[in-house]
Amino acid sequence: MSTSPRPERRRGVLAAVLIPALLAALMGAFVLLDAPFGQEAGGVAARYVPADGAASRYTLQDGNVRTAETARIVGVVGAITGPDAVNAAVIGALGDDVGSASYWRQLTTTADAHYTDLFVLAEDGLRQMASWGGPVGFTFDPGLLLLPADVRPGATWSSEGSALANGALTFASEFTASAADEQLAGVGGSRFEPRDGCIRVDGTLTIEQPGAGVLLESRDTSIWCESEGVVFSVGEQNGAPVGSVRVEGTAELPAAAPPTEPATDRPATAAGAAPQPLDTVVVDPLFGDTIREGSMTTAPARTSGGLVVTANEHGDDLLAWRLEEDRAVLAWMAHPGGTIATVSAVEHLVLAATQDRAIRAYDEQGRRLWSWTGDDLVLAPAVAAPGSTGLLVATRGGTVAMLRSQDGREEWSRRLGADVRGALATAGGAVALADERGRVTALDTRTGGVRWQVDAGMSAALGGSPEGAPGKALFYLVTADGEVLALDAATGETVWEGAVAGTIRAIVGGHEGVTVVSDEQAVRFSAAGGARQWRASGGSAAIAAAGDRVLTLTGRVLALLGPDGTAEADWRLPDSSDPVAPRLLDAGTSVLAVGPALELWRWELP
Repeated sequence: MSTSPRPERRRGVLAAVLIPALLAALMGAFVLLDAPFGQEAGGVAARYVPADGAASRYTLQDGNVRTAETARIVGVVGAITGPDAVNAAVIGALGDDVGSASYWRQLTTTADAHYTDLFVLAEDGLRQMASWGGPVGFTFDPGLLLLPADVRPGATWSSEGSALANGALTFASEFTASAADEQLAGVGGSRFEPRDGCIRVDGTLTIEQPGAGVLLESRDTSIWCESEGVVFSVGEQNGAPVGSVRVEGTAELPAAAPPTEPATDRPATAAGAAPQPLDTVVVDPLFGDTIREGSMTTAPARTSGGLVVTANEHGDDLLAWRLEEDRAVLAWMAHPGGTIATVSAVEHLVLAATQDRAIRAYDEQGRRLWSWTGDDLVLAPAVAAPGSTGLLVATRGGTVAMLRSQDGREEWSRRLGADVRGALATAGGAVALADERGRVTALDTRTGGVRWQVDAGMSAALGGSPEGAPGKALFYLVTADGEVLALDAATGETVWEGAVAGTIRAIVGGHEGVTVVSDEQAVRFSAAGGARQWRASGGSAAIAAAGDRVLTLTGRVLALLGPDGTAEADWRLPDSSDPVAPRLLDAGTSVLAVGPALELWRWELP
């Protein structure tokens, strides 16, 4: 990731926001720890930091539940994951060690807030470097020492320094470690029994603002367990009770209203007019706005609530963007663990398939809901199962599964006996897949049973007629040599045949027909009998638009083709030296183009 400098925000806001927000922020920044790291750095303290991609849920003193994810990052990339002001402070505090340090980043999500805490495993132990995302943030210099490298029962340690902006806030802390061998009273009066491999840490933390006095006094008892981080904490902050306990198994998350795009009355973008560019911006209440730049490593997706979801330039974080009037704001970030292979959106669900063969599911608030592990990589985007709340996934190795969207439980799975080729398609209560043996197999979405299997040739593209389309439900297959086949979704019989020249780029199923787009031509075939209805210039991408229309991208020109193939409007993207074509996303009455360098443009459709 790279960031563009922004003017520093005025520090006059500090006094207004720090005092009311410190209680909430400190529990996220001071107590809850969960992460991974290098094998050598940090000494014994490193044993208490969980693995990359670990996720946990915690019940809080007030009964609410929050989720936390951890990331292991080695090298300077770990120091530049926050707002510009935070990045500069962390780099300044670590000096020459910034490029070789082992970082731990924790992402905490509640029903209505997101917080990020950054830690480093240093020679002297585990130190917290920064906290941001809420109405208050910290940049510790030197880092707040949470666990020394030789932590053990009987050890004591302390640290002090600047907590913000070269001494705008200061901190002082003292800690003592002891054996975790007695029962503790925790959240809601519940009893907590530490297990083997844990250590107890009692500590105090004081935050002061020079000239204003003490802003926060915190006393805390925490239980750290090897490979798990903090699993229990109880204490007081400014006299108010605070605490959390890690939930074993699954804790019910409080409901969160799905995000919706703000209502607008934007007029249609005039034909030939420039698209609206949308800066990708990270907004922080304290540290200000940062323009986020980078590149995409996977195709983007869009949720039904309007979030645009991408993987970051390193392929290890999910970034969810909320579209506003003139910009795209980072709504949340998640770290599924490992490298992200595919990003999907099914209704309000965000799915990240990783190279460790897992799918991690998130709601539109960014909270991890469940995980599912298959027998191979999942390279095709997941799709909704029509008529149910389930979703359909396929592994590269040929296993197809129906998963419940609420918890990821398998309803059924079926092995095809060959590697999957291309995307999944649905029509008529079936899901169809092509494989590397040149076959197309249709499975009943209710049972997973095989409806039919045909040898049709190597697939270049596969699609299905949309729900509610008149006539027979059809699957549309375009073979590698340009043959177009309409297959009856119930029987697999070939209903009609056609042909398209060129390298196939997209297939768009409509209510009255199907449009096949190659680099040479775009051809529309009638769904009823396969008659060629029209032909237009080819392109690199295409998506459906309302009214049985099609949007095609040819070079830097986006064209809106009507049901009869007439060009209703066209628009030109700004010139770019990047040879990779932008991706198109349907946004209802709008269309989005997402460039490979994380550029966003929006058009309002007539």
